[in-house]
Amino acid sequence: MLSNPELFERVESILRKNGTIEHFERENGPIKGRMMIDRSEPPEWLEISERESEKPVAFEATFDFYDATVGIMLFLSDYSAASGVWTTEQVEDAETPAMEWVEFFIKTLLESFNEDSSYGIPIYSLISDTNDITIVPTAEK
Repeated sequence: MLSNPELFERVESILRKNGTIEHFERENGPIKGRMMIDRSEPPEWLEISERESEKPVAFEATFDFYDATVGIMLFLSDYSAASGVWTTEQVEDAETPAMEWVEFFIKTLLESFNEDSSYGIPIYSLISDTNDITIVPTAEK
């Protein structure tokens, strides 16, 4: 489940009103899923690499087609992983996201950073069978 479905719905509503989704679906087929990326806190059990000069940042993806989250911690100076990938069930006995969705999360996250390592969150992705629309807010200063 999405971490904030109401906020995602507002963004999607704007995209519907301005015709972006209609154009996307005409070119790529219907939207079949949604992913939202936001900052998070790592689980207490997670092993985290440390650097004296930099604290890593935790990011987590939620999906409207899984009841589990996927997270990773990154050092923003070089985008290297400070942890392994983790998953967290949102409901008991939730299905673990498939590797293709873990890879999509990491790829989408890495592509959203600006050259100066700034980023905007949350990130919204609407996904068809062949493509996605990803909305990245203006980077935080």
